[in-house]
Order: sequence, then structure tokens, then C-alpha cells
Amino acid sequence: MKGLYRITTKKPEQERVMPEHIMEEDVFRSEPESVEDNNIRLRIARPPSEEISANPDTQSLSANYLERLVKLIPAEVISLYLIGKGVIPPEEKTGIIVWAIICTIGVLVSRIYGTQSDEDNSIQWGTVVITTVSFLIWLYVIGDAFAPFVIYVPWIGTLMMAAWTFFVPYFYKGETVHQ
Repeated sequence: MKGLYRITTKKPEQERVMPEHIMEEDVFRSEPESVEDNNIRLRIARPPSEEISANPDTQSLSANYLERLVKLIPAEVISLYLIGKGVIPPEEKTGIIVWAIICTIGVLVSRIYGTQSDEDNSIQWGTVVITTVSFLIWLYVIGDAFAPFVIYVPWIGTLMMAAWTFFVPYFYKGETVHQ
């Protein structure tokens, strides 16, 4: 068949004929190629400085900023917190505080596991700390866990969140990648 090639999987009944212009890596694979593909990759890598100075492409710098920003926001634990908060009765202030503590531990666990290097099991502690602080600031802005205490001031939380979210990805670049 001219202009077509076959992509085969382990099961013959799943064989497909794809147009030639679609590259094999563009095709969605339902099974990971290796066990490592299942790992969460939350490590933040700074490109070598010579690569940045040789190629000051603003589009790639913006993409790098957005990648760091996304990896520093613990969206999976924020979702977990909101689910738990939805089932805890509003008058149960202690339950909300305990749930906030459990979710903070969840941020620590997910980021320690997610930033662990395959080569030497090192952990990006900067990412772990920044992500945990990000979650605590978000909790403060929501107010549930802090409302029973005198320290809750909504407008201060909003300004903290805005400043933290904007500035941290500029200052924290991760570790330098050596190629």
C-alpha cells in the first residue's frame, strides 16, 4: 500500500494502517513502552546556560516558565482536598483542619515521589518545599482551615497567592541538565 505503513501492537487484531505523513510517535499508545513511562515526572530541569545564551528564543523561555509553574502547583492534591471538603459537614471545623493537614502530607508525598531521580534517587527539595508552600497559601486563600483562627485575612491571602504564583517560577529554575 503506497503512502501507508502499518503500526502493530502486541495483539494482531489491533493492527492499524496509518497515513505516511503521521509519524509513529504522534500515535497515542495505550500501553507504556516501559515501566519508567508510568512514573510521574515532576522534576524541574534548567537547561544548560550555554544553551540559553546561544538560543534566547522567547517562545521556549515562556514554555519553560509555564512548565515550571504547572509543576509547582499541586493540582492533584487540590482536587483531593476539594473532594474531602465537599463531604465534611461545614460545622465540623476540626474535620476540615485535619483534612487540610492530611492533604498537606499528600503534597509532600506526591512531590517527594514525583521529583525523585531514577539515577541516584535524589529528590528536588526546592520543588517539594515550594509546592508545599503553594498549597498552604492556597489553603489560606480558601480560608476553610484558617477561618477559625484570628490569622485569616482574605485580601492578604489573595495578594500572597498572586505574588507567589507570579514570581516563584522566575526565581526557581530547578537543577541544571547536563547533556
